[in-house]
Amino acid sequence: MVVKGLGVWLAVAVVLLGVAPAASLLTAQVTNLTALHQAGQTFLTWTESAGAGVSYRVYRSSQPILAIDVSAEFLGEVDELSSENLRQTGLSGGPSFFRITELGTPLEATDGLFVHTVSADGDGFYAVTSVVGGFEDTTVSSGQNSLTSPVAETAATPRPILQSIVGFRRHYVHWVSDQDTAFAPAMWNRPSRAFNLRVIHNPSFVGPRPVLLKLHARGGNYQLPPDFLHPEAVVLSPDDWIGESPGNTFWYGLNEAFPDTSAYARNVNVDYTVRRVMAELDFVQNESLFDADPDRVYLSGSSMGGVGAVFLAYRYPDRFAAAHAIVPKFDFSCSADQCWLEPENGDLLWGTLAGNLPTTDGIGVYDRLNLGFLAEAEPGADRPLITAWNGRNDVVVGWPEKPPTYQAILSARQPAVFLWDESEHGGIGGVWGAVMNQRRAEMWSYRIAQALPAFSSLSIDDDPGEGDPIDGDLVGSINGYLEWDVASIEDTVQHHAIRCALRSTTALDDAPAATATVDWTPRRLQQFFLVPGASYLFSNFQEPSGNEIESRSVVADANGIVTVPAAIVTQQGNVFRLETLVTTPEFRRGDSNQDAETNIGDAIYTLSHLFSSGPPSICAAAADANDDNQVDIGDAIFTLAYLFSSGSPPPAPGPDLCGVDPSSGIDCGSYPCP
Repeated sequence: MVVKGLGVWLAVAVVLLGVAPAASLLTAQVTNLTALHQAGQTFLTWTESAGAGVSYRVYRSSQPILAIDVSAEFLGEVDELSSENLRQTGLSGGPSFFRITELGTPLEATDGLFVHTVSADGDGFYAVTSVVGGFEDTTVSSGQNSLTSPVAETAATPRPILQSIVGFRRHYVHWVSDQDTAFAPAMWNRPSRAFNLRVIHNPSFVGPRPVLLKLHARGGNYQLPPDFLHPEAVVLSPDDWIGESPGNTFWYGLNEAFPDTSAYARNVNVDYTVRRVMAELDFVQNESLFDADPDRVYLSGSSMGGVGAVFLAYRYPDRFAAAHAIVPKFDFSCSADQCWLEPENGDLLWGTLAGNLPTTDGIGVYDRLNLGFLAEAEPGADRPLITAWNGRNDVVVGWPEKPPTYQAILSARQPAVFLWDESEHGGIGGVWGAVMNQRRAEMWSYRIAQALPAFSSLSIDDDPGEGDPIDGDLVGSINGYLEWDVASIEDTVQHHAIRCALRSTTALDDAPAATATVDWTPRRLQQFFLVPGASYLFSNFQEPSGNEIESRSVVADANGIVTVPAAIVTQQGNVFRLETLVTTPEFRRGDSNQDAETNIGDAIYTLSHLFSSGPPSICAAAADANDDNQVDIGDAIFTLAYLFSSGSPPPAPGPDLCGVDPSSGIDCGSYPCP
């Protein structure tokens, strides 16, 4: 409880109780309150009161604050040393203080700091009071702890503040709010919360740059290195550190009432961390300095970082080209033995598994944190490619969840490559280390606006078993023996094609057979749009000869997804091609007016359409009497010659009986054959 009017209550204590207040309760009020407004946020600084154990309450009003009453809106409370960047202090080993302007002078240890994200344009007056031992001193002194002049405020998207530049490494701090605005959602459950981030940017490269969103592991931090194979890449490394147990949010978020678990059931789980990370990605992509390519954005991480990578890829599939994950956890709802070393962390962040409390997404939090559930819930969504490696003896993130998740993603026909061996959690890469490095290198060739194959049921896939660490193939892969050539992709209005092959480069992922079959599902098509229920022609061309070895029709499902089952794929390579299958109804050639016979009326009908604005024939193929794949005056002349000058009859299917067009012909919308 906070008691207002400190002076009055102390006087009562002295007179009635005969007890002198402790020296710590005689702390002086705040002084030197100042305000700076920038990018939708008002930065308040002040000189803190003398003494320890003091916190500070912040108020705002549209009028000068002369007293702390109902006209003053309470914004929040911060502890002493609010000017210190505690995360950076812990990493550097020495005190580190915030800069509230880009590369500006750091604040002092005696400074207080509160950052308010405004929700509307207008003038704001502020006041700050001291709180000691639950007692609030509500004394207001204009010009000291209360502003005498208003702050002109404009609602806008907040910007991270540049703290330092060391080489190519740019250190920022991002202040977030607990309130939604039109420009930014709430990104924490308390106001004026600061988060660190690093952006690596080498200015010697020109042109649009790829962006790598690099997420740290549990116990790690935002100070991650660049991608040494791609120095041109802009690397964004956010921070998932909350400063109290359990330390991180697993790149998701937490309950609104955190850390008061007793109140979780009355609140919802909010994806605060997801929101913040995406806002920081927006910052990088919108900052002209970084020249980011929106089509080349990638995710990577290990352990908890891998968790963030795969779930962000599924949450925002239109923002990422691919995700590369080492030892990620896929399913926080898994309760089997050895599924998760620390399930109590889930209780602290989101509530119990049994409760499965709701999220702002409208589903239970443990469903939201189950990758297989997300894949099955939206089979029509086009996801980025996920490449992930896990160890069977990893008891930290667990093996039992992996086979069911593999199957859910494959059943949803989403693009993925899974590798596993007998490693524990710390055996990063295991026997697949070199292969994972190669797959990471391949990742950079993918694009968001680019067709992507999803493979499933590869006949030479290994068996991950049912979830027991000793069940199935101890070392293996799913889709790991396949490769495809992004340069071969054809994606037009008329067709889609891609070259696929079984790997054969004398590496661990070499296919164990020269020929196999695989189900192929084209994803992320850009121009060749598929219609639910429509038929398409699949063709398979063998390399290097180019000979067609398969051809059959397939039908798009209710989501407009086509899967070609059991397509042949070889080490030499195969070109898979999909095109619209044109089906022409049966018709009578020459029957332009569709009255079930060919006579002079048909010639008149065609001439009327061509020269008197008459309606066209619904079946153009029927009006094409001479079968030259166009409807013109020649068809009327051909019909008249057939009827009155012993001319040749219209070609197949002919004028008398209904039949199909044996040539490619032109389309026939409909025709009334019996």
